[in-house]
Amino acid sequence: MGTGLMGASFGLALRRRGLAERVIGLARRPETLRSALEIGAVDETAADIRSALPGADLVIVATPVSAIVPILREIAGLAEPNCLVSDMGSVKAPIVRSAEQFLPPHLHFVGGHPMCGSEESGPLAAKTNLYENAVWVITPTERTHPDALTRMIDLVRAVGAKPLLLSPEEHDEAVAAASHLPHIVACALALAVGKAAAEHPTVADLCAGGYRDTTRIAAGNSEMWRDILIANAPNILKQIEAASEFLGRFRDAVSSNDAEAVSRLLKEAAEARRACFSG
Repeated sequence: MGTGLMGASFGLALRRRGLAERVIGLARRPETLRSALEIGAVDETAADIRSALPGADLVIVATPVSAIVPILREIAGLAEPNCLVSDMGSVKAPIVRSAEQFLPPHLHFVGGHPMCGSEESGPLAAKTNLYENAVWVITPTERTHPDALTRMIDLVRAVGAKPLLLSPEEHDEAVAAASHLPHIVACALALAVGKAAAEHPTVADLCAGGYRDTTRIAAGNSEMWRDILIANAPNILKQIEAASEFLGRFRDAVSSNDAEAVSRLLKEAAEARRACFSG
């Protein structure tokens, strides 16, 4: 369900690794389905959920966050017993909580979130190896069927990813810092530099590697990111406050010509970055 970058890449991985007899794609736009079919991400396409589900052993919902729960509601009365259902949403607690309320016991839902992607979107940006060596968060609860969890872990490993088990709440709190805040900061930076460029055109001529690297993700799908930021607002607001505190410390150090404080902040930042990649 959803044959954009993430869904089409998953389809490519399933087919190239021989993990599925048949992969069926479903998306809102006919052109998206045509592209997914052309690149070999799916074996066939379906016009609607009802026609896609018969015989399905696995359903992956790879849509914007706001569409996931409505799709799961449709699946509830249509999927066959013991079908494994998962999603790729970047926010987990509200999705998992809703799914466990209305999905019947014979359907086995396991929340998931692969930590990979790109600022590009659509099936033409899909990559067969997108999930290789990526962390794929799996968010079981006390209600998750043990066999379904095992199947999901095996599936994640089969496409080359690294499963990481967290509760939905732990995931949402951690990803607000690791993924959602960086996107907001990249967007804020792009807006600030864009404003400066509008006032002084030479600024655009001077935007080089540093600007390009730090704002790359700001070019991401706005619909998808709108949903994410709204759905995980409480955790994201905490991270915005933390980032604002550090910006304030830089502002104070620079405004007071405190070279020692500036140097300390720069060194602490370098150390913090190395710490996140030391594993």
